[in-house]
Amino acid sequence: MNHLAEVSTEIEVIGVKPSAYSRDREENMPDFEGLTWELQCQMAEMGIQ
Repeated sequence: MNHLAEVSTEIEVIGVKPSAYSRDREENMPDFEGLTWELQCQMAEMGIQ
């Protein structure tokens, strides 16, 4: 019983911290999907594929 309780507590902590961390990262990080798309367009315009 103690082991299960420890595991569920670990899961809660692990579940909460990354979601807050991810939100913080999303606000402070550039839009990589948008940047990748722009780069692909620029490369296509220059004839690099």
